[in-house]
Amino acid sequence: MEVSRRLANFGVEVAGLDLTRSITRDDAATLRRVLSTQSLILLRGPMLSAAQQRRFANLFGITALPQGLPKCDSHGSVYVSNAAEGGVLGAAELALHADEFFLEEPCMYLVLHALEVPPRR
Repeated sequence: MEVSRRLANFGVEVAGLDLTRSITRDDAATLRRVLSTQSLILLRGPMLSAAQQRRFANLFGITALPQGLPKCDSHGSVYVSNAAEGGVLGAAELALHADEFFLEEPCMYLVLHALEVPPRR
């Protein structure tokens, strides 16, 4: 695993991990340590199933299902899109918002998995 390239002064990119497989304890500890000092970790890689993403998110603590949104699968994943059928936004644009931070015990982290990303510039 390689932690590199500072991203816009608020995060780092991590390379060399295959998130489709189990992660070693040492790599999990490194990810937790990096996240404790950075605001964002970017990992590029293969498409993940909802179960694989959930397994990855669990490295950082107890995961909670989003409240008040329709679930897209049995893992509690929510498909957020305004461009594809089945997205919870329909045809609306995503406005500025805060996910779950209004709760008495707000979440510590938010794990997102991009399905479609514009090409690098």
